[in-house]
Amino acid sequence: MGDAGSTLVELLMTVLILGVVFVVILGGMMTGLVASDLHRKQATSETVIRSYAEAVKAAPYSVCAAPAAYAAPAAGYSVPVGLSPTYSVSVVSVRYWQPGGATGSFVGSLASCPGADNNLQSVTLKVVSSDGRDAETLQVVKRKP
Repeated sequence: MGDAGSTLVELLMTVLILGVVFVVILGGMMTGLVASDLHRKQATSETVIRSYAEAVKAAPYSVCAAPAAYAAPAAGYSVPVGLSPTYSVSVVSVRYWQPGGATGSFVGSLASCPGADNNLQSVTLKVVSSDGRDAETLQVVKRKP
């Protein structure tokens, strides 16, 4: 027999190589798609939390505030219509400035209220996507005017 024809082994090797190349290309495309989706969620979360932070900054100062004092409805904020079932916002904590030592610090609770509230609070905000793939946290410092 001559060498002009293809053997079954050569055809199987060709199909195998093409299959591996196809799987590698498809895997790369899926990785790019997942990364793009995650980046979009991070960018949207960042926009939502920054908008919420602006609403909290604009809300009136609440002496000895609990987290509910700066919750989205109390601060006059609502997640934009197209994003409301997909992203949720919350106040993680409100900490209070206490002078002391060389610099002072923020503490999580006050011994007495309103006497211990020194008119400076650190409010920690959080936004989470509904699928849990992205969560952003931001701290806002509120000062009593």
